[in-house]
Amino acid sequence: MLVWSAATPSLARDEIASDQLQLFHIPVEDADLDALIRLAHSLNGDEAMGAFERCAEIAHAPDHGSRQRRACLLLEARRWRPFGDLPGPEALAYRRQVVATIRACVEQRSA
Repeated sequence: MLVWSAATPSLARDEIASDQLQLFHIPVEDADLDALIRLAHSLNGDEAMGAFERCAEIAHAPDHGSRQRRACLLLEARRWRPFGDLPGPEALAYRRQVVATIRACVEQRSA
């Protein structure tokens, strides 16, 4: 069984503000889990949104711009951390859907 660890060097955080997020930062549609986790952790939810609880509120808000979708992706990445294993196919598909939505928001902003 593969086990994900927050200490995995390939998952080091490079923070990117939502208004600075560019298409080249966003993984491709069929990206592997490491790429999705790196994007998730490029948002420091505590700093960007004031507190982790506020990050959760924003992630569950009905208006899902890129900032809200990034909060959602971060929460999804953090949700699996305590389990110590990898998300299943449904959770991975959901993450990819969230990333596709983030990409669409950035594309719209760039147009």
